[in-house]
Amino acid sequence: MTLPISFSAVAGSFSLVFTISSYATEPTQTFPPLKKGTQLFTDRDYTLIEAPENLLGKRFLHTSIEGYTIECTTPGDLVVMTLSRKSPHNQSAFLLKKGFAKVDTPEFQMSQGDVHRAFAYRKRMESGEKLAIRKTAVAVLGDGIAMKLLTVGSPDRAKIPETPEEAAARIAKMEKVADHALVPPVINTSPLPEYGYDRLDYGMTIGIERTPGGRLWACWVAGGDSPEAFFVLASSDDEGETWSDPRVVLDSHEKGLGAERSILVGNLWTDPKGRLWLIFDQSMDMFDGRAGVWVTVCDDPDADEPTWSKPKRIWHGVTLNKPTVLSTGEWMLPISLDQRPGFREFKGCFAKLDPLRGANVFVSTDEGETWERRGVRTFPDPDWHEHLIVEKKDRSLWMLARTRRGIMESTSTDRGKTWSEPVESAIKHPVARVFIRRLQSGKLLLVKHGDQIEAHEGRVQLSAWLSDDDGASWQGGLVLDERKGISYPDGFQAPDGTIFISYDRNRSIDGEILMARFTEADVMAKEFRGPKSRAKMLISRPLGKK
Repeated sequence: MTLPISFSAVAGSFSLVFTISSYATEPTQTFPPLKKGTQLFTDRDYTLIEAPENLLGKRFLHTSIEGYTIECTTPGDLVVMTLSRKSPHNQSAFLLKKGFAKVDTPEFQMSQGDVHRAFAYRKRMESGEKLAIRKTAVAVLGDGIAMKLLTVGSPDRAKIPETPEEAAARIAKMEKVADHALVPPVINTSPLPEYGYDRLDYGMTIGIERTPGGRLWACWVAGGDSPEAFFVLASSDDEGETWSDPRVVLDSHEKGLGAERSILVGNLWTDPKGRLWLIFDQSMDMFDGRAGVWVTVCDDPDADEPTWSKPKRIWHGVTLNKPTVLSTGEWMLPISLDQRPGFREFKGCFAKLDPLRGANVFVSTDEGETWERRGVRTFPDPDWHEHLIVEKKDRSLWMLARTRRGIMESTSTDRGKTWSEPVESAIKHPVARVFIRRLQSGKLLLVKHGDQIEAHEGRVQLSAWLSDDDGASWQGGLVLDERKGISYPDGFQAPDGTIFISYDRNRSIDGEILMARFTEADVMAKEFRGPKSRAKMLISRPLGKK
């Protein structure tokens, strides 16, 4: 039959003619109806905001955001909604190559954030035809089509399915490729003009820190939340009012390695001796099943020409959040060795590391010269862990980690050797980074999404909270930024009590790295009242073509 599909927008109504065969079937848990407000993925809290009107009510494949492979079992029309803006997850070119045609409707807001603007593509699928879709795309079924889910998670479009023999050969090959990530990267301290803002087109925050002399350093990811990722650092000598051009770049890409070599996860930290640490991961692709945590230390971060030590690899995995100095004097570093297999061609690599996978904690008793693995906690439905450690006043350790369920937590009473069974946190949060740090007053600072502790609306409304009872309750609720598409807070407190928090906004579109500057009194007043308090201060914005 012939079905007109229309899309209504503020500017008017748009129509198209869409032919689909007639076949009725009841929605299932795997293929629920597409409705506004529906959660689009099983492992993200993104919900549908807009779609072409006649797609509403149709069945869609509700599965992982990471991608999937489907097979047509009954012929009919399939519509794929994919990102329309520049992004490593924009699959427009791939869909056109596969014979899909762009649906003649305007760009629509599929989910929260400018990065989730989308187009729709349609194709009539035949029985036995397979389609491998990568991250952040939604497959919507016409009335006459039946599809079978084959695999979930970063599909390799060229090899589905794979025999055990093929898998073994691929793993052996790719583990050798992964050894390229064991080579220390070069620290580029003269990155201009190649890495000037006019050459950058992406921004995802990593962290911010203050030196003993008062200089601020900020680090962010350029290239993409993808295998193209690399680090950029800039500094400020006026408490964040103005920022330098890029001063340091870590870009380990090189041709002929068999895969992209990326630097994607890390942080900045000033240790008790006043040295500035740049902690970063290095992996082939986004995650090769092993990755690795590296550090380079700057002894003179306030100098006109700071010098950085040769990068040193600590262990496998990645570190996103700052170390914690314990009351014993030990330094505790959270290291995530992802519980999931490697991505794409690296799926299944380094299975020998499986017993070590989880949210690990490493400890240094010699001011960072050496590090020893002390314990690990695995989590259900893990999603990068991104765990952080807080030492409570009773000296127990509190771990908070990111999972597909939201924030989960665990406690250790033996200095990190063993950890309690994880439970869902009272801090309700999307699948995203959260920030907690002990302040000079003894209170805990929390920066989360949402204007309530027990609720959130996705990656929107970053707010700051205080606790004087080690996280049992929270007060305040200063909204640092109310806009959509903001995420990944990190920060520190200056000696005068001023708090600095960095975050990013619309990574692929605006690519802004931003900062909020405020005080404990501001948090309790829920207003920026201090003489130096300011919101939405710009650290960097990529000016290259997007």
